[in-house]
Amino acid sequence: MDEKALYLQLQVSLEVALKSVWVYHECFGKCKGIIQPDRYHTPDAECIYCTECHALFNPQQFVCHSHTPMENRICHWGFDSAHWRNYLMLAKDQENLEKCQDIIDQIKNKFDGCKTKRKQVSICLSH
Repeated sequence: MDEKALYLQLQVSLEVALKSVWVYHECFGKCKGIIQPDRYHTPDAECIYCTECHALFNPQQFVCHSHTPMENRICHWGFDSAHWRNYLMLAKDQENLEKCQDIIDQIKNKFDGCKTKRKQVSICLSH
């Protein structure tokens, strides 16, 4: 790779890193990750890197991901990965917390079917 290509690759990597946000979840033994907002272009887009194994997950998969073997055998009643927005949390040990929180809020609101308005239907009951 020539110097110019290497420089461009480093520049892109830096831009991605500056837009990335550290997150974690406490489901199934906890896990830490780095979310890249630019990669979240569809509801199932793989946009979160696990900081331990470096695998890439979509948000719903990430909240199920863990490296604690005992937790893999436990049935968690009431857990629903479709509610990943409730489980994915912002890591507090990073700079610009306010900006990072805004980014996480934008991601959580993107593609959220619960936020869309529903058509109101009126039903007339006759006796």
